[in-house]
Amino acid sequence: MRTNDISITVEKIYHAAADPRGWNAVLSDIASITKSTMSCLFWSGSRRTHYDYIASLGVPEWYLKEYAEYFVETDEWFKGGRGILKSGWVGRSQELCSDQRLARTEFYSDFLRRADVFHQCGGVMTMAGCRLATVSLLRPKKLGAYDQSSVEAIKLLMPHLQRAMRLHEKFVDLREHDMSMEAALQTLATAMILTDSERKVLFANRAAQAILDRRDGLLVVRGGIGATSRSESTQLSALVGAATPRVGCKSAATGGSMLISRGQSRPLSVLVSPLCWAQSFFPARAVAIVFINDPDGAQLVPTHALKRYGLTPAEVRLALLLAEGKSLRDAAGNCGVKVSTVRSQLRAIFSKVGVNRQSQLVGLLHRS
Repeated sequence: MRTNDISITVEKIYHAAADPRGWNAVLSDIASITKSTMSCLFWSGSRRTHYDYIASLGVPEWYLKEYAEYFVETDEWFKGGRGILKSGWVGRSQELCSDQRLARTEFYSDFLRRADVFHQCGGVMTMAGCRLATVSLLRPKKLGAYDQSSVEAIKLLMPHLQRAMRLHEKFVDLREHDMSMEAALQTLATAMILTDSERKVLFANRAAQAILDRRDGLLVVRGGIGATSRSESTQLSALVGAATPRVGCKSAATGGSMLISRGQSRPLSVLVSPLCWAQSFFPARAVAIVFINDPDGAQLVPTHALKRYGLTPAEVRLALLLAEGKSLRDAAGNCGVKVSTVRSQLRAIFSKVGVNRQSQLVGLLHRS
């Protein structure tokens, strides 16, 4: 294997760590060097319950499916490697199971032979607990067993494959973390938007997107958050600017709050706050978080948060109206009952929730 070939393949390996689509190019290089007809990169992460693969080259789809569903348990090479296989191991299939024994097994007769495979050469990047990552190179019986030069080629690449696999696992963890965080933010009843220093919207949860879609007060213009009123849009831009940390500036970013007027509805209340990131070598894209309160929007307090106190349906409705800022008289009008009736219901709510004043009740409901 020439030095130039090594350098090119190593560069592809590290590229693939960040972009899994690049693993096919890596497998193509290794297969060419070792004269393999099939190659596959298998990986099983810490939370996986089955053997999976990241990339494959020349491997039939049925081969991957049947291996994962059944033949992984009868893999004679893997079974023969118990006590031998470990992180960093590189070798040939003959070190794990002799050719004579392999030819007599179900693994060969019902699986490998159908794919015209008999010889394997490969290595283990990771083998720790449930985490397992291997590179497997395969070829038919007629091409003969892999020679030592193939083993040495994989040994040269193994340290780079191991580092790339560690990076790959970190990227997978980060992606899973991002997906979990996004799913959590989407469930929030509070409308919130993340912006960069140019007011560009990087993320808006469902509650915020519903407000933006109405284009009444707040809206997105050329990717940035703005207001239908030009003066309010300028003020909002200034708040985002105030929430953006400045290089070399000793004063802390502040943000602020404002009202965004709307056509026929009460103004939206907007709070812009800086996002505080831990010190890093790289600046974060999201610099500000925008919280939006729509006083005319859907209920502020989830119904289930009230039912757990044992409130009746009428008491739940009254509590929601009070949480929206309605007075007792307005609440009575909305419910079609006398003020004395809602006062009686309010006393019952106080007793069940454990408060003495209406302000305490509203504060508790909002915290819920």
